[in-house]
Amino acid sequence: SEQEASVQPLASAQAMAEKITHLRVMLRCRIVRGMNRKLYLSAECLVIFGLLPLIPVFYPIKGSLFASLWVLAILMLIVWKREHRLPLKPLIQFHHIPRDGLMLVLKRFAIAAPLMVAFIYVYDPERFFELPRERTQLWVMIMIFYPVLSVFPQEVIYRLFFCDRYQSLFTKPKVMLVVNGLAFGWGHLLFQNWVAVSMCAAGGMLFASTWRRTKSFPLVWIEHALYGCWVFTIGLGWYFYSGAVR
Repeated sequence: SEQEASVQPLASAQAMAEKITHLRVMLRCRIVRGMNRKLYLSAECLVIFGLLPLIPVFYPIKGSLFASLWVLAILMLIVWKREHRLPLKPLIQFHHIPRDGLMLVLKRFAIAAPLMVAFIYVYDPERFFELPRERTQLWVMIMIFYPVLSVFPQEVIYRLFFCDRYQSLFTKPKVMLVVNGLAFGWGHLLFQNWVAVSMCAAGGMLFASTWRRTKSFPLVWIEHALYGCWVFTIGLGWYFYSGAVR
């Protein structure tokens, strides 16, 4: 009938309007949820990477520094694994390291290493190769255990966790590199000297660029360990342990 024919378009229009309203509500909820998520992540990032590093500055925790580092790294590994549901085994599988990424790391180190030697020779010549010359046994112990006890948890915290969890906050790659480097430098504020903070900020940007380019955890682990062991070898290591705090 004519009445039914006139009602059908009206019903269709109402149904369409309801669908559009529903979609608008869903979109608005997603936007609000996304904004809440960003606010939460911003607060989380500020607390963990902004305020937490200040604790050992005012309340030294010399005896439990490595323990605290590992506890934080383990918690972040749990969060990362829960979000991605990926196995942890690839984190220590070195045979998957990209060859071109490794070559770039070695080339950059070949340039940076002599510059670091020149710096310590000019800035603090008394400590020039001090550790291997005067405390050889300690130097060997550091070369063996430092990459595992210190570098591994740091890379979990600052590269694996930070660069993944906060990528929605720092969407531009260059911004992420700078922020990650500054956070890494700030994390070494407990040593209370400009050498440690500035070198770690620069190193953090370097390691973050390797992570962004390759997404290879073993590679950034190796790169960090390479620079760290070199720092302790040439004499800069004094600025990177609690004995440097004045």
